[in-house]
Amino acid sequence: MEQKRAVGVILFGIGEMLIGLFALRWFFSFQKLSKVSYDPAPLAAEISFLFLILFFGYIMIGVFVLKQEEWARKLSIFLVPSAIVFANNETLALAAIGFFSIANFFYLTRAKVKEQFKKREL
Repeated sequence: MEQKRAVGVILFGIGEMLIGLFALRWFFSFQKLSKVSYDPAPLAAEISFLFLILFFGYIMIGVFVLKQEEWARKLSIFLVPSAIVFANNETLALAAIGFFSIANFFYLTRAKVKEQFKKREL
């Protein structure tokens, strides 16, 4: 019998996948910037590649949090705050990512949630 996922686990898993989509958006922005003919931005291609890696990373973390993998829970706690780079000095985005990071930390470190991740059968 499949164990029920907590609603918070579902929300944070989907939230991490949304962060991955923001990384993809930034990837395409830097790709356009790197192709500007009159003055290509230095390091734009390299930075866009970093955002592509972040896209795949956040999508994978989100999927495996939904699958209740213990390693994904731990990685999520430490890597979600790195999404602050997507805020681009916008106050609302900074506040939203900050709130999500803090809520993610406090939710995924609760004993009841940790237990759900550890009880998962192989």
